[in-house]
Amino acid sequence: MLKRSIFGLLIISTLGFSSQIIYSKDDLGVVRKINIAKNPTWVAQITTNKGKKALFCSPKSMFEFYHRPQLFEEYEAMSSDDLDEILVTDYNSLKPINGRNAYYVYGSSKTSPSGDDLVVFEKEMDAKNFASKYNGKRIFRFSKVSFALIELLNGDI
Repeated sequence: MLKRSIFGLLIISTLGFSSQIIYSKDDLGVVRKINIAKNPTWVAQITTNKGKKALFCSPKSMFEFYHRPQLFEEYEAMSSDDLDEILVTDYNSLKPINGRNAYYVYGSSKTSPSGDDLVVFEKEMDAKNFASKYNGKRIFRFSKVSFALIELLNGDI
């Protein structure tokens, strides 16, 4: 009976742990080389299928890497198929969330360290409320954030 109780506690406690984005005060984002710790609201991370972790100063930078990982040879990823876990920071809670399930607000008056960006939320209602308050133009799901949208945010289009 005691073994079952301990086993049950282990399973429950394991399920309660969420992934974390761990960085030091000196870590720089992969794409823009901007200090991550100075703006924790915007931090994102991708883990490759080889276990390599890439940190980003913003969701926009994370998507630049996601759409073209082969440009960053040290991560040994040739396409988005080589990328496993994607974590982004929820704008309201500042907690890391699954980037593939998040809501991304485009066109708001809020900017990240890398300029115009996508503001991330775990809950659709939070994204809608933010978009209404800060003039967000659209809310995207992960699969709808194209490289062309990122180029638009960068002023490349």
